[in-house]
Amino acid sequence: MFIAVLVYLAQHETSIRMTNLATLEDVLPGSQGYFALAAIPLREWFDPSVQLYLARLFAHQTRTSGFRHERVLLFLTRGSFLDVFSTLLDEHHARCLIKLHRQFGAQLAFLRPEELYDILDGLLPADKKALGYPKSSGWLVRKTWRLPWRTRRLIRILAFAEVTRTNGARSIVRFFKGPGELSVRTITAPDKVQPYSALIKRICAQIYLPGTTTLKAEYDFAKQLEL
Repeated sequence: MFIAVLVYLAQHETSIRMTNLATLEDVLPGSQGYFALAAIPLREWFDPSVQLYLARLFAHQTRTSGFRHERVLLFLTRGSFLDVFSTLLDEHHARCLIKLHRQFGAQLAFLRPEELYDILDGLLPADKKALGYPKSSGWLVRKTWRLPWRTRRLIRILAFAEVTRTNGARSIVRFFKGPGELSVRTITAPDKVQPYSALIKRICAQIYLPGTTTLKAEYDFAKQLEL
């Protein structure tokens, strides 16, 4: 029902724009896994352009047997994480996002700010440079990245997903969000994909039980709200 409503909305609402949508639809066929990162504010998940993106992705998931769909929410500041537990701020958005992922069997994890910055700081200098993250690390770098204009840049850096095909090949889908618009671009060259995959590998090592793809309870977003 959700997918049908979004398709109808997309056809009748001119304010919704998702440019290069064909790029996403080209990369999904033949894929067996989709591991996405997201640092956008929780309320933005319910913008029409983002809902259209989710509808396309969930539609592919429902018609592809064995497709593994995973998403990790990245909280860049302590305040944004605490907002999840406030009924006047983001709790409603959080609960709706959890239910949406649960409905389609998609895994929804999260990272707290300090955990995320530890992971980013642990990347190789070349990978940091390729991603656009500073080579240096420490408390001063973390503090400056929490300034509003730097936070917006980090949101853009971390807006991507890794798509794994049945033959093991990997590609990266990058997202660029603006008012009422979501643009999608794909990276396929192995040397360009590698820095993104390195970050995802470090995140997986943090959130999964050792040697498995089983999510640790402490990183299950639903458990934070006891759903």
